[in-house]
Parts: sequence; C-alpha cells; structure tokens
Amino acid sequence: MADFEANLEEQGMEAEALESIFMDDFELVSSSPFQYKVKLRPFPPGDGVENHVELTFEVTCPPEYPEAIPTMTLINDKGLSEEQIETLNEMAARIAEENIGMAMVYTIGEELREYLEQNNRPGVDNSMHAKMMRREQDKEQAEAVVVQEEADEAAEEAERQRQKVMDGTPCTPENFAAWRARFEADMNAINPPDDSAQQPTGRSYFANTSEALAALEISAEQEAADAAAALEALEAKA
Repeated sequence: MADFEANLEEQGMEAEALESIFMDDFELVSSSPFQYKVKLRPFPPGDGVENHVELTFEVTCPPEYPEAIPTMTLINDKGLSEEQIETLNEMAARIAEENIGMAMVYTIGEELREYLEQNNRPGVDNSMHAKMMRREQDKEQAEAVVVQEEADEAAEEAERQRQKVMDGTPCTPENFAAWRARFEADMNAINPPDDSAQQPTGRSYFANTSEALAALEISAEQEAADAAAALEALEAKA
C-alpha cells in the first residue's frame, strides 16, 4: 500500500512538472489513473519556423509506474508517414525500457520531439504510389551503400598488394640460393648441357688465362706509348 501511494504521489508530481513545461500543449485527461496528452512539435509556435510534422503523445500510467512502463500511444497529427510513426513507437518503447524506475515521460517526449525536428520536411505523401517510391529509394540507397563498401574493400586490397610489391622480398642467403637453383634449372631446360664437349683441364685453363692477361698487358703498354708520343708531338709544336 505504501508503494502504491508513493507511486501515485510521484505520478502526480510528474504530471504537474509536465504541465509547467508544455503548458497549453499538455492536457490532463485523468488523475486516476494518471492519463494525459502532450502535443509535440519540432519548434514552439511563434519561433518563425513552420512545423511540417506534429504528433500527440498519449500516456496512461499503471499503478506500478515508474517501476512499470506506461501505456503509450502516438497519434499522427500532421505530415508523418506510417513508417515514421512505427520508428517513433520503437524509439519510445526502447527509451521507456532504459528508464524503468524513473520518471520517464519527459525524456521520451523530448526524444520524440528531436526526431520531429530532424524530419521537419513538408509534403509527406502517404499515397500507395509515394510509399512504393520511398521504399524503392530506400532500397537503392541501401544497394549504393553496399556497392561503395565493396569498392572501398577492393581499393584497400589493391593498396595492400601494391604495398607488397613496393616492399619486395628481402634478399637472404636462403632466398638467393633458392632463386639460383630455379634459374639454373630453367637455363638447363632451355640449353641442356653438352656432355660430349671436352672440359678443359686445370693446366690448359691456367695457360689460356695467362695468355689472355699477357695480351691485355701488351695492349695497355702500346696505348701508353701512343699517348706519350702524341703528347711529345704537341709539346714540340708549342
């Protein structure tokens, strides 16, 4: 009994607070149980902004309130679609669930009003054709989001692959040995070694190398002599 009286007292105090806040937009329907209506608009009358959407927020408090969720009804007074009313009902239910145990009507009403402010657009057409067009637009927007996400993912993958190419593979003795083995195998496949060719002996290889070095030394000496002769001729002319 004490809890019931405490709840009833809290409900009465909340109703008085709501009336002082919403003033003419608040209507007390009953005080047993507490039932009232709140007119919600994006902007207060007289602000110089046209309100294209409006709704009435009806609340009936059970004896257990605020330990229980009140019965809530949203009436579309102006410019809202059925889809928007459904969204608002879901919003009100979610906020009520989050605020069990506390006075919640003002919190819910303010969230609903902010939604109206964000969606204060004129000319909401509730015909079947308009609803179909809105659904089609929503579908196209959802598909566009999916396409953009796929494009972003592809771009990220391309960037990862490009970065791999830029970074390259570090050269280590193991990598080089593996590469050399593959290279020699490929070269042998293209030009198989001729086993019939006679391999030079160590002595003949040394002799051939010595002859090549001697020829290089003679050529270098001849070039030096030619350069010296040319320099002497120039000095004689000078």
